[in-house]
Amino acid sequence: YILAARKDAAVKSAADLLKPGVKPLTLGVIAPGASDHDLGAILRDVFGFRLNIVSGYPSSGAIGLAIKGGEAEAQFIGLISARLVSPDWFAPNSDMHVLLQFARTTRHPELPDAPTAREIISDPKHRALLDATEAPYRMIRPYVAPPDTPADRAAALQAAFKAATSDPALIAEAKKINLEVSPVLADEARRRIDDLSKTPPDVLQLLRKLREGTPK
Repeated sequence: YILAARKDAAVKSAADLLKPGVKPLTLGVIAPGASDHDLGAILRDVFGFRLNIVSGYPSSGAIGLAIKGGEAEAQFIGLISARLVSPDWFAPNSDMHVLLQFARTTRHPELPDAPTAREIISDPKHRALLDATEAPYRMIRPYVAPPDTPADRAAALQAAFKAATSDPALIAEAKKINLEVSPVLADEARRRIDDLSKTPPDVLQLLRKLREGTPK
């Protein structure tokens, strides 16, 4: 996920998002419960990001049009989706730039100047909440088999998934249509799930309340 914004907005960098007195960045979102709204609300209400959230847009495309017209200034969107629907954002002389990367432990190679959220959120309690918030976006569209699947069949499925996602022909085809192939393999998926299971109960309760719109 990325936070992309107009270059003429008062917020010029990720650091500006945390500066008192800076005019809040107008973030267009779909509605409470949608990923873009919930991410924005958590960053604003817990981490203190300077965001003015405007909900009610019917789609990501509508938010993009609002940004072009100056009605909104920024959007949370998946990097792959942004490449597909707004490729002009990544042109050398674009009026847009990426302020922040979300759900990544390191900066994306194509976005070396945009920090990750964890780079600017250092408080241990906040980091635990950030980890829990990011978890669903670090394992999108998982393939899951029933718990009683025989071990040899599970191993065969895992091997097939690994082979398919590393196949040069598949990667080349994905590249033609501007898609990124970045699989999370079985061992890493299990590790991430195990890490998530260790999230303190109070952090999970706060996250639940934030998603419901009742942070207190």
